[in-house]
This record gives sequence, C-alpha cells and structure tokens, in this order.
Amino acid sequence: MLATAIPFTSFIIAAQVDSAARLGVAGYLVPVIAVTLAVAFLDEDLTPAVVVGAFLIISGVILTERSSRHVPVPGADIAE
Repeated sequence: MLATAIPFTSFIIAAQVDSAARLGVAGYLVPVIAVTLAVAFLDEDLTPAVVVGAFLIISGVILTERSSRHVPVPGADIAE
C-alpha cells in the first residue's frame, strides 16, 4: 500500500504545479517506485527482467520529457 500511496500522493501534489500531459508521462514511474520500495523494505528479489523493465520505463519517460518542446501556459489565448 505504501508503495502506491507515495507516488500517487506526489502526483496529486504535483498536479497543482505542472500540466496534466506532463504528469501523465510521470505516472509511468509508479511501478518503478513501487518495485524500488518493495526491494528496499519487503526484501523482494530484483531479477534481471525487472531491472531491464525499469530501465526501459525510465528511458521512455526521459525521452518523452526531452522531446516536449512546448508546454502550453494555462489561460493563454491561442487565437490571436
């Protein structure tokens, strides 16, 4: 439960600061955080497949964030 509560609480706090599109991408990190906490606190095994999966998820989030060129400003008038 803690492994899910921490990322989602962080997500809700961040929703007040950042755009929903950007936070949607960050939501993919929830399983990585959950596995990290499970390994640290529940003595779960960290298999090579889990490490590769975490690497792919983190790489995808980084690539998506870097490719984002324009973040719309809330309330900005598009039709000028």
